[in-house]
Amino acid sequence: MGATRLPIRVLRYELVLAIGLGCAVLPMPALAQTPTPVNEQIKQLQSEIRNIQKHYQTEIQKLQRQLDDLKAAQAAPKPPPQPAPGAPTTLQIPPAAGASRSAAANGRG
Repeated sequence: MGATRLPIRVLRYELVLAIGLGCAVLPMPALAQTPTPVNEQIKQLQSEIRNIQKHYQTEIQKLQRQLDDLKAAQAAPKPPPQPAPGAPTTLQIPPAAGASRSAAANGRG
């Protein structure tokens, strides 16, 4: 039984040799083609990131303008409120001081 077993050292050598020959048989262009798609993918992602940054920078500028407009409108003096449509627009003129006393005295007030 001991004579049929091969030493482990010989099996390891044969395994290493088989793996080495298997790798040597691989065509080199297949290995060289791998970086190209990765580089293209990196460039595509970088371009996409730049486009997103430009888009959001534009959005931020629009929002900043809106904020500035709102602040300017808030700081500006406000005109008097307009009467509601259909509401009577009566001007009340205060009576003269002497006229109101004499009207009250005559019983008209």
